[in-house]
Amino acid sequence: MNDNQPNIQRDNQGVTEQVPFGFGTVHHNLTDLMPASSEVGFLWNNYLAANISTCYLTKWVNEATDPEIKSALQMELDAASNAWKETEGLLKSINYPTPMGFVVKEDIDINAPVLFSQSFKLLFTRMMQRMLIQFLVPAVTSSYRTDFQDYFHNQLKTAADRHRKYTEILLSKGILQKHPSIVQPHRAEKVLDKDFFGSYFGFFRNQRPLTAVEIGHIYSIMEIKQLIRQFHEGCCQVVKSEKVKILLLKARDIADKQLDSLGHILTEQDVPRPSISDILITDSTESGVSDRLILNLSTAVTAFMATSYGEAVSTVARKDIGVTMLRFMAEKLSFAKDAAELAIEFGWLEKMPQTVDRQQLIH
Repeated sequence: MNDNQPNIQRDNQGVTEQVPFGFGTVHHNLTDLMPASSEVGFLWNNYLAANISTCYLTKWVNEATDPEIKSALQMELDAASNAWKETEGLLKSINYPTPMGFVVKEDIDINAPVLFSQSFKLLFTRMMQRMLIQFLVPAVTSSYRTDFQDYFHNQLKTAADRHRKYTEILLSKGILQKHPSIVQPHRAEKVLDKDFFGSYFGFFRNQRPLTAVEIGHIYSIMEIKQLIRQFHEGCCQVVKSEKVKILLLKARDIADKQLDSLGHILTEQDVPRPSISDILITDSTESGVSDRLILNLSTAVTAFMATSYGEAVSTVARKDIGVTMLRFMAEKLSFAKDAAELAIEFGWLEKMPQTVDRQQLIH
């Protein structure tokens, strides 16, 4: 090992680091290190994500009858339960309170009728893995303490492994559609015309064919949006609060409009739209999940959707697609704001740890 590379050792309690520098080795106890704000934020959100997943999956595992799907959902439940316990321990190790979160016995009715099909449950769980992976990448790169780095790195690796497993099961059952293929090019080419970027207003002129990256983003977003739409529509059947139902119906209507626009971009280029053929929602009108938990998960998946639009904007080259993604992202953020305000109205929104208000302390 190069003398300039870090050499990290830990004692049996996993709290001691030895880091060599040019003038010798520095010894310090992890419990003496102030956690960074980024570390606290990611631990807090990871706790809530694992907590919410544990609640939903407890019911979904109980309802599953297909052996492979039940095994996959149980795998995810075990991972979520372990992550919940681990993040609780990490927060306590830095003397931070844990979020109030949710309680399975209070927020889940295990005996309530089935609302979503098994196909939906595994498709949604796979989507949540994508959401978790998207969350964990900056968590890994914004952590400094080795115990936090190790935790998030392990979470990222195992989440990717589970996503691969769920994909294999869904493909083997014919439930999951692959992204469409494109005609294989004969050679690599350079862009020679600035018209490659197209126009901000696609209806004024013909746009160039879609690139593989653009098709991938649009297809992925439509897949995610279809699942979230089904989740909102199903929950509309069972929520008790009229205000929550109105909000979920608004989310469904936004999804319908956005799906239509994105689908039009694909069909203009003779690219097939993604579709879900299975009947994913039953006729149940009895809720097995609390309104508070439904609203919280709805807000979380909406934020994931907005982030997916943001990622697409940074990589698509056609101007009309970029503008469309920005507009749709703004609509999703506006919905998330409405959901957060409703949660505040009901007293359901938890406050994340924040820095002190110096002006308030002074005055």
